[in-house]
Amino acid sequence: MSRLQKKLAVLALILGAMLCACNGQENTDLAQQALAFRQDVMLNTCSFEAKISADFGDTMCLFTLSCIHTPGNGTQMTITAPETLAGLTATASEEGAKLVFDGAEAAFGTLEGLGLSPMTAPELLTEAWETGYIQYTGLEDGLLHVTYLCGYDEDEYRADTWFQNGAPVRAELSCDGQMAVQIDVTDFNLRKAETNNESTQTNMLRS
Repeated sequence: MSRLQKKLAVLALILGAMLCACNGQENTDLAQQALAFRQDVMLNTCSFEAKISADFGDTMCLFTLSCIHTPGNGTQMTITAPETLAGLTATASEEGAKLVFDGAEAAFGTLEGLGLSPMTAPELLTEAWETGYIQYTGLEDGLLHVTYLCGYDEDEYRADTWFQNGAPVRAELSCDGQMAVQIDVTDFNLRKAETNNESTQTNMLRS
């Protein structure tokens, strides 16, 4: 091997090592971003608008929810679209889900065994953000993509979320390898209330 060939071989090894180090650092940074978001959600109340679409094969379910999620207390939702359902409210937590109509509550089952019901989608998504196993982090078209695995056996589901500037902008919930619910997230906010001389301090992230 000539001296030039040796130099080229050494250069190739150095560049390869540098590339691996950069990739490793990038993956670590992305994972840290995902963990930082988890901590924020676990310590704060989050609110967001969720435009939900669910494909049932012969029909497509489309509606928009205004959501408020409190760690440990579940998610409160108000339908804002379509207009015929606007104003209906629902709550969902680990204990179950209830739809409220004209002041009357109608339970529609626990979250276990429901599959991926569109009305429980925001609660399932926020649960993934809080406690789901982070299987993957990566960049797609400039967005941070995080894949969460949640539940066990027949209750297992996957939640993919795409983030921009630290806030979720889109999510997909899948079961048995099939995407069931897609969620476009807007107006995402984190609020942490701290009582100090009757003042409220707000920490906000907006998509």
